[in-house]
Amino acid sequence: KITYDTPFKGLLQLQLPDGTSMRMELNFLAVSTEEDVEKLQSYEVTGVHVNEAHEIDPAVLQMLKSRYGRYPTMAHGGPIDPFILCDYTSVDTEHWLYHMAEELKPEKHSFYVQPAALLLQDNGSYIINPEADNAENLRPEYYSDMIAGNDPDWINVYILNNYGQVRSGKPVYKDYTDDEHCAKQFLKPLHGVPLVIGVDQGLTPAAVFCQLSPTGEFLILDEITTEDCSLREFCEDHIKPMLTNKYKKYFNDYTIIIDPAALQRSQNDAKAGVEMFREAGLVYKVARTNCPKTRQEAVIYFLRKRNGLFLSPSCRMLRKGFISEYKFEELRGSSLGMFKEKP
Repeated sequence: KITYDTPFKGLLQLQLPDGTSMRMELNFLAVSTEEDVEKLQSYEVTGVHVNEAHEIDPAVLQMLKSRYGRYPTMAHGGPIDPFILCDYTSVDTEHWLYHMAEELKPEKHSFYVQPAALLLQDNGSYIINPEADNAENLRPEYYSDMIAGNDPDWINVYILNNYGQVRSGKPVYKDYTDDEHCAKQFLKPLHGVPLVIGVDQGLTPAAVFCQLSPTGEFLILDEITTEDCSLREFCEDHIKPMLTNKYKKYFNDYTIIIDPAALQRSQNDAKAGVEMFREAGLVYKVARTNCPKTRQEAVIYFLRKRNGLFLSPSCRMLRKGFISEYKFEELRGSSLGMFKEKP
């Protein structure tokens, strides 16, 4: 029985096989913005299902957490299996749901990924995913018609169910697929395999800790990112502690590869960046080139190789860059898809 009012209400009554009965009242309510939170303040419910959760303000979910599990009262036996269930389309890396699912991972929260409708093949074509839900109830051409002429970024999010966004620019690493290249668990270093640390200096120094496995997989284990940090501070307070604590077994078997720009002397203290590494007692080599194209081709080689690159989910900044943030910006006023030459 449905009552078409505000809000819509439904009443479901069933006689269960064990001789008991169920009486369930359903309320359908439109909430999305922070202003809609007021609609929920007087609710006392057993459970909640949030449809298209990526469209709601996080304040809505916060209020729902204070309203579920309140019916029936304990005087009447209390609620049975109270819950909040949310469904949502894959989001971009700046969305609060990405932050919650991939970074915060709070207690008493579980996240599940629905199998993609299609799978992208090495030759650029798509096939139906054998694990896709509901495919048997759709006409054979349903997905092929949907993707025909559609934007690859749109397909990546809405059909392949990957994190991402419909970008205004062109991705630097279009071969990156989060489901394929981002490891399901934090990567652990391989014993007996040298550690390679790539460093970029400047006002925001950064580093990646990597290994090349004996079978050719390029493993990105960790990252260090900073804001407004001197190179001396970066060496002493970031690189060395990471090496001596987390990677102490590799302290004598590592190499830091630094940007050739580190050979140039600073205008502030007349010291070159390499001197900071030397004074910190760190083993380093200067990269043979700083050419962006050469650097990009090195990454693309491993991305295109089957099982060639694995990124630890601990590398949050790198993951965001691969998914959506590292891109060639579109030229203003361009209607022909023209992009800047440098990412």
